[in-house]
Amino acid sequence: MSASPPASPRVPSRAGEGIARRRPRLRERPLTAAALMAAAGAELAYFPLRRPELLGLQGIGGTSAVLIACALVGCAVLLLLRPRLAPACGAAAIVLGLVSCPMANLGGFLVGMVLAVLGGAFATAWRSAPVAEAACVAASESEVPPVAVTASEAVPAPVCSPEAVPVSESAPESEPESASKAVPDEPATAR
Repeated sequence: MSASPPASPRVPSRAGEGIARRRPRLRERPLTAAALMAAAGAELAYFPLRRPELLGLQGIGGTSAVLIACALVGCAVLLLLRPRLAPACGAAAIVLGLVSCPMANLGGFLVGMVLAVLGGAFATAWRSAPVAEAACVAASESEVPPVAVTASEAVPAPVCSPEAVPVSESAPESEPESASKAVPDEPATAR
């Protein structure tokens, strides 16, 4: 029998690790807001597109309903792809929902308008909680003490519990020498 070469240990590929790290998880996305916006768009577009051959006869109400519905679905897709734009997408959905009331058959018989406004409100209020928790855990596990941020560096800090991040004690600031050496006022003498 011939001796087979020894099997080399299999080294895992690192090519897919970067993609897996960057791939966002679904819980870090505003799914409820996007679902409400998409439902509002579908509801607004349903009645005008139920019979598309009559879309030209429906006038400005049917055309604006389809355009507003497309914009709402576009906001929902953008919200899922770029969650950092949640406040802008939410504000756009609220405006589109309110505009749909006079422009598109009472906002899809008020159902589409309510769904759009609720989805916009959820998107505007959405914050990425898992990312903030990860930043708190990373800050608490680091050996470097936290750095003080000045008012000119307007970077929002993660919301952490008091015991999550160690607080470094700093020396109290000393007063400037000019403030501590006050010169008494001399009385003015009339000549």
